[in-house]
Amino acid sequence: MLILRSLKGIFLLVRFVPVLSWSLSAILLSLGFAIHDLHGVSSVDWLLFFILVACCILLQGLIAHSFHEITGWRSGTYIHSSGIPSGENIGTKQGMVSKERLFYVGSLGIVAIFLLGWYLNRVTSSYIWLFIIVGVWAAMSYTCSPMRFAFYPLLGEWLAAFPAMVASSLGAYCVLTGGYSVTVFCAGILHGLLCTSWLMQHHITDLSADLQESPPKNTTVAYVYKRFGLEQVRYVPAVYFLITAFVALLMVYCISSVFTVSILTALLGFHAAWNTNPRDVASVTFNQIKMIALTVLHTVFLFGMESMGFG
Repeated sequence: MLILRSLKGIFLLVRFVPVLSWSLSAILLSLGFAIHDLHGVSSVDWLLFFILVACCILLQGLIAHSFHEITGWRSGTYIHSSGIPSGENIGTKQGMVSKERLFYVGSLGIVAIFLLGWYLNRVTSSYIWLFIIVGVWAAMSYTCSPMRFAFYPLLGEWLAAFPAMVASSLGAYCVLTGGYSVTVFCAGILHGLLCTSWLMQHHITDLSADLQESPPKNTTVAYVYKRFGLEQVRYVPAVYFLITAFVALLMVYCISSVFTVSILTALLGFHAAWNTNPRDVASVTFNQIKMIALTVLHTVFLFGMESMGFG
């Protein structure tokens, strides 16, 4: 029973909703382009694909979340956090995985990811190490000392979250095809921007807990709150979605018309952010769920368009 309880705690630690909408969506995005460029599903090495899926779960699900949990409990985030979409892990809170074992779970994840990297290096290219290092960097630097980018305005999203998503997309395509693609790079940028945008929405719910940490987690949302007030924090994700729409518009003119759907997705995300009531947890949560759904649907649409050759 104790082993099953621990396994359930680790399963909850992974938090498949953010993993699905971030890392796994990035892999799926690259798979669509790979199917198109390799001229068919039968040309895809599915063993490599599932290894990439395992890498995503390890990097974001175990490594990042384990060390994020450690920081959250030490600094007091999860003591004060009461928001529905809070970053806290129910499994840890209910004692399924002890706080002391989180370090070992995260460390074993790092060992596993480098073993998988060693294998991918042997069967594909040594460039895979670049993408793995970026992934580990993003997982560790977001909340771990000495970087702790999440504790500073703008740094958490631009030096950790965003580059991780771009690296996931381009790295997966590189593993599956043995080459690189400007279009995939652009798709990874747009996916990263969408993920970063709804991350700002997530920070609205954790705002009170973030500011009660020791030291306070001064996210971009927290900075805007302290400078301009609670009513203005909804403009942070709204602005990020507008930036995404603008970048997508440039890519439509310069790269491919397939990114027209990215413009529409970003504008719908902007609408959800603009209509958020920051004082109402239910409103923030509902609109965050819409943003997550839009991000996943954006990936599914691009996957379908590219895999069928319509991109």
